[in-house]
Amino acid sequence: MISFTVKIFFMKHSFLLLCFACVVGLTYAQTPVQVNKALLTTNTAAWCGNCGVWGLDMEDYMISTLSTGGFMVTMHSAIDTNNFDWQLESQVAKDWASEVDYYQAFPLFGVNMVDRSFYAITSLDVYNNVSNAEAAYNATSVLASTGFSFNVSGDTIKVTTRTKFWQDASGTYAVGAYILEDSIWHSQSGYSGPPVGYAVHNNVLRASMASTSWGDQIVNGNVSAGTYLQKNFNYVVTDPTWRIPKLKVVVVLFQVNGGYVYVNGYDIPSAITPMPSSVNELNTVINSAEVFPNPAATNTNVALMLNEPEKVNIHIMDLAGRVVYSSGELSLPAGQTVYPISTTTLQNGAYTVTISSEKGNITRKLSILN
Repeated sequence: MISFTVKIFFMKHSFLLLCFACVVGLTYAQTPVQVNKALLTTNTAAWCGNCGVWGLDMEDYMISTLSTGGFMVTMHSAIDTNNFDWQLESQVAKDWASEVDYYQAFPLFGVNMVDRSFYAITSLDVYNNVSNAEAAYNATSVLASTGFSFNVSGDTIKVTTRTKFWQDASGTYAVGAYILEDSIWHSQSGYSGPPVGYAVHNNVLRASMASTSWGDQIVNGNVSAGTYLQKNFNYVVTDPTWRIPKLKVVVVLFQVNGGYVYVNGYDIPSAITPMPSSVNELNTVINSAEVFPNPAATNTNVALMLNEPEKVNIHIMDLAGRVVYSSGELSLPAGQTVYPISTTTLQNGAYTVTISSEKGNITRKLSILN
């Protein structure tokens, strides 16, 4: 059997969950950012022995090292409902899994709805295939990207997507909003525990908020660069086993062309939550703040979208609280600024990026992986 050969040492899920959990009553502004984010997928099943033996470790390792430049979705898509998977299965997961791999092998890892595991001999081959595919996609020019806002009120989730085309395009495009759930304690064949036979499942694809598993159409024909398109989604949670505080939202843009071709997606709001000015006025000035690539090797960028001109400082601190980089005061104009930072002197590990001014501060996470 395939053996897991990559040594795992990381801060579990610290990057994927940044600004991501759906908290009741929060509303985020949506501003598309001109960045590619790869869709990383795991096709798995709770009855699958290898999914427990090495699949979960592989997924966690990818989350920590890859999925801050992309995002991970877990598709539990058992072939039969033998009471081993029923809490984790969903129709959208089965549909997506069939697109990635018609035979639904387990575990299987894909990038942008394309199987990257089939010809792999070892788990290290799987990891390298996924890493290379993600890097190749992230290096391409951005055709379109999508930001979103979401609000949770009781059992109702509301999402508003805002898609921007950065280039002229032609064809049929659909955007979908999808609900994921984190930290599901569920039986898992092959998992050594503790306790044996049970494991925590993350990023489980629960439902499509659109009318289909592939989103709702927003373009059919020509669309010009600079065009913004908005789409609203509502979803009422009726399953009592779902824990609303553990739910997430991801948004995906597909091109429909004899199948579903992944274009771009987003897993966290592209703008921070507006806060009361008495708490942090900088939150009302900065419309969005992104760190990319992340993980970084030799360099990274801080992309800021400002509602008005502002003087800021950018600091990077290690886990011990030591400042390892400081930009000095930057006088930034309104609009988008991409500020490059060399990371060649930073050791592998987790860091905090702080953007600060007299009005407050905002933090983001950064991973260095040489």
